[in-house]
Amino acid sequence: MAYCRKCGEVIDDEAVICPRCGVQQAELRTSASEDDGSVLWLLVGFLIPFDGIVL
Repeated sequence: MAYCRKCGEVIDDEAVICPRCGVQQAELRTSASEDDGSVLWLLVGFLIPFDGIVL
């Protein structure tokens, strides 16, 4: 059971729009296979200081 973000009406768990007030409940989710590059930046952020210590 879910509630509308704006009016508090009980709505279906997977509802995208509240049937009472018409407010969109969640932004469209991207698929899990799309990569935003955050893992790459994590590795870069780890390797740069490591290279500085080693060299």
